[in-house]
Amino acid sequence: MNRSPRVAIRTVEPSDLDTFFAHQRDPVAIHMAAFVAADPDDRTAFDAHWTRILQAPRTTNRTILADGQVAGHIACYPQGEDLEVTYWLGRDFWGQGIATRALQLMLALVVTRPVLARAAADNLGSLRVLQKCGFKIVRTNKDFANGRGTSTEEYLLRLDPEEPTRAKRISHQPHTGEPRSKRALAHVLPKTARVPDQGLRAARIENPEARMRNPFKASTSNPWLEKDRQDQRRIIATGVIFASAVVGGLGWLIHALLNT
Repeated sequence: MNRSPRVAIRTVEPSDLDTFFAHQRDPVAIHMAAFVAADPDDRTAFDAHWTRILQAPRTTNRTILADGQVAGHIACYPQGEDLEVTYWLGRDFWGQGIATRALQLMLALVVTRPVLARAAADNLGSLRVLQKCGFKIVRTNKDFANGRGTSTEEYLLRLDPEEPTRAKRISHQPHTGEPRSKRALAHVLPKTARVPDQGLRAARIENPEARMRNPFKASTSNPWLEKDRQDQRRIIATGVIFASAVVGGLGWLIHALLNT
């Protein structure tokens, strides 16, 4: 069973740029990414681009590592009033969950929301990565793509701020004098569980006979209890008969003694 590589992101080092340049020149990756530099083989333009973005304010650049090996790069940079994320992974590292994990790490590092992202409409791998991390398609564009030499459809995706969870909403309710735990439970427990005897009240409403029944009195419809009562009656009757016989016998004996 293949082990998933250990993924990490770190600050970009000058030695990483040679690997990034080699990744950028891969024709398969160029076609897949579509929206790339006009000349991926131009090292001078490549170096100028990286010098600029490494010095740009509000831009976060990181190298992606897979088991310690440079696998690609990821960046988050300002795009108008929002931030946009972009990444490039060497083809040898595709299909191993590395891009997804790297994006998760970047989104944990850059917590500003919303964040935008772009992907060619047929770049299914990149779209899956983005959607796994919570991005949703918000718009479709069609523009010229250097990597394909033709107009190509592109999706714009956005990651919005997370809505507060139910537990968080409960914790921010104003204090009413009740213990916080009780107020929180009142929002998550069923109504019949809030008051101990409310379930019994509901049962009585649904079953009118329950209102006439004493819950502490045993039901006479219990066949085992009825049998016990019958046995008790027979024992009492037998005792009465036996006592009568004893008393009668004693009377006869006394009468006989007196007449002798």
